[in-house]
Amino acid sequence: AGDVGLGVEATAEAERSRAEAGEGVRAKLAIAEQLQKDGMAKEAEFRRAAVDRAICQEVDALAVRWHEATLRAVGTADRPEVQRGGWDEARLRNLCARHGWEFEWMSEDGERRLRAREVWDPKSVRVQEAMVRPFEADPMIPDGSAPMDVG
Repeated sequence: AGDVGLGVEATAEAERSRAEAGEGVRAKLAIAEQLQKDGMAKEAEFRRAAVDRAICQEVDALAVRWHEATLRAVGTADRPEVQRGGWDEARLRNLCARHGWEFEWMSEDGERRLRAREVWDPKSVRVQEAMVRPFEADPMIPDGSAPMDVG
């Protein structure tokens, strides 16, 4: 994750740890050079390879932190949408237009118009069943209730 966005103390601690790691790399390279001088080329090569791997890991970690920080700094390409606080008529009409919904205040006139457009066919099977007998009961337990334990 990296230390981007952490407090000043955590960032300073991370910088100290990186500086110490840099000192450690220089010390390891000095040891590898000494081994080379002493005629231990294979051991020196092994130590240089280990140092190279450590440096690559640190550079990779830096690249990841850089990428994450850049993404957070850039933000999103979406167009910001500023909305008023309430649900006034203009905002509701805009929302309905965006989604293709019909806007209608539920006043008496509005409800009367909606009901006038409804089709009530007394010959339909469902209406006839409802007129003869009530619909089947819902088998689900209502929210907020639990079976009583009579014991």
